[in-house]
Amino acid sequence: MTAVASSSGVSRRALVARLRAHRIGLVEAPGGFGKTTLANALAEDAEITTVRIAVEDAAGADAVVAACVRGLRQVGLVDLAETVASAEGGADGAVEVLTEALRSRGLPVLVHVDETQKLDAAGAAWVGHLLERLPGECSAVVTGRHLPGPLAAHRGRPDVAWIGVDDLRFSAADISQLIDSRSISTPDPTETVAWSTDLVRLTGGWPAAVALMAAHRLAAPDEPASGPRSLRAVMTYLLADLLAGRSAAERHDIGRLAAVPLLSAEVAEVVAGAGSLARAEAAGLPLVRRADGWLRLPDPIREALAGPPLGAALVLDVARLYAGGDALQAAVVWLHGLGAHDELVELLGERPWAQLETAGPSFGRVVLSLVGERAVQHPALLVKIAVAVEAKDRSLRRAVLELAAQATASIGGALRRSVLAEQARDASRSGDYESGTRLALAALDGVTPGEIMTRARALYAKGMADTLRCTERSLLDAGDALEQAALLFELIGEHRWTSEALARLGFAVSFHGGRVAHALDQMERALALLPAADAERAILLTYHMDVQDCAGLVDAAEASGREALATGLRLADETVIGYACWGLALVASHRGDHADTLRWLGETERHAGRWMDEPIGAEYAVGAVDMLASLGDETGARRYLDLAHERAEHHRMPDVIGPAVGRVEAMYGDAEAADALVLALEDRPFAVSRNRGMRSL
Repeated sequence: MTAVASSSGVSRRALVARLRAHRIGLVEAPGGFGKTTLANALAEDAEITTVRIAVEDAAGADAVVAACVRGLRQVGLVDLAETVASAEGGADGAVEVLTEALRSRGLPVLVHVDETQKLDAAGAAWVGHLLERLPGECSAVVTGRHLPGPLAAHRGRPDVAWIGVDDLRFSAADISQLIDSRSISTPDPTETVAWSTDLVRLTGGWPAAVALMAAHRLAAPDEPASGPRSLRAVMTYLLADLLAGRSAAERHDIGRLAAVPLLSAEVAEVVAGAGSLARAEAAGLPLVRRADGWLRLPDPIREALAGPPLGAALVLDVARLYAGGDALQAAVVWLHGLGAHDELVELLGERPWAQLETAGPSFGRVVLSLVGERAVQHPALLVKIAVAVEAKDRSLRRAVLELAAQATASIGGALRRSVLAEQARDASRSGDYESGTRLALAALDGVTPGEIMTRARALYAKGMADTLRCTERSLLDAGDALEQAALLFELIGEHRWTSEALARLGFAVSFHGGRVAHALDQMERALALLPAADAERAILLTYHMDVQDCAGLVDAAEASGREALATGLRLADETVIGYACWGLALVASHRGDHADTLRWLGETERHAGRWMDEPIGAEYAVGAVDMLASLGDETGARRYLDLAHERAEHHRMPDVIGPAVGRVEAMYGDAEAADALVLALEDRPFAVSRNRGMRSL
């Protein structure tokens, strides 16, 4: 709510100084008492980056995390936002990642949590945890009409300043100063004092009401001795007087503007006609501009002005404008608050999956909770959510796909095929290439020309499964499937997926097939489609460096690894860091540097993310065998060979260790046994052209 104080107001300066003297500020007062304005003044005075966590309705812990991610993005901390959005462990993991990243950077930040009265118990606990763990160089101000228990409990801390309604209430002296500062001519002191005293009596010092009264120099009518009017009565009176000179049509239009939570010229035109926003501003309504550019009327004013509810079609049109203007969460909260669940589902179904992904997994959980039992009636939305959270929350993706599979089991058709394509991706990714192939073929069975995304996703899943089989024959099949997938993704403008298909084609097909020049070209095309300083790009760089290393471009390979590592450290992404260290170990081994190879292998394992427990963890152990064997380190090679056996058995991947066993036996064991083993590898998985030299050893 916009507050009312001159820029030189003594009271506000004193309150800002009080907040600055403490690391944490708690500001609790009804709407219109200038809580947000005070927080903004604190940010201006402190002159540090301010991250605003704007609490919306349905504010559980996941919703607060989503708001935090949005606030980080708005102030340019995009990498930190991505780190928080992709934190493992849900909301609990997000607060740990955020505070640790702030601590490691030594970045002084002011965190402003606004509208705390909308927090539920879990959301309040999350904010309380944030306050407890906030690094010493950071500060926080928490504002709301009501502070939930977990936040109110911080009042007694010595580093906490608590500011309540009486601190924010305007006195007659404050109002006199305000009038003096805003008057064009020198006001009569006697008149000013009388007017200020009357305003205090009428408004109870409510800053929002004082603002309107002072702005228009209204004379308040006599009040009974019983005391000031209620805030609602004051606002109704003020607005009625403010709009008294307006036509009935203008008052009607302003009432329609008050029916929506956010305003822009385009929204106002849809709701109340061309020029309606300008007319509302001309009438003196206090439109507040948010950091993202949207305008809003303070809630008490909206409540006093709002006319009849908007029709369902108009509500959906406005929500579409919100979603198209990067205010998707505001649209969802508003539709839910209106009980417009069908419109909510329709809106989300229209939005691109990437917008849901940008909002983060927490937003996906919130959407599911809002849609509730209706979710199974909308499998297309479930598939979209599954796609949106794929990179950051595999458990949520599995749960959503299970619901979608139940919903489509009996209906078949395009929706069923889209679910099968997503399940095929997950099966192949997990190493179950038999199920991945079966599900992909089922998705492709009967697919129509219009189902481009389903066809492309299924082809990619089949190509992934064939690369995991990793035989000469399966790699040929994979190449065909992945080339088709890349072209189809490009056709529908999904450049990230095009990059993904090209990367797998380059690394798993061309590189493993011994066509290094082709692999370099395909990997470079894939990299060109990804934004710089992105975690996905960093992961791809770690694969690219393998190809560069094999091509003899050792310096370029090391540069790629260093770039990936720098990105991983900046994002605090353990997977990126681990992959980069793994690649740098390979480069060190090919330079013949045994000590550096061991060091980078140790760093890889120190930063082992969840990937180390997946099938690729077995491939890592096999790679380490090859590195150390090539350096003459029999003890190290055999140690990693034992680890490779263990992981290959765990993931049911017996063929992955064949070339490594053959190499160790050929170099350090029974040459005849090694010869027999290598002969047995022909036409087996992982006995591909890339390993031909090892097999000839």
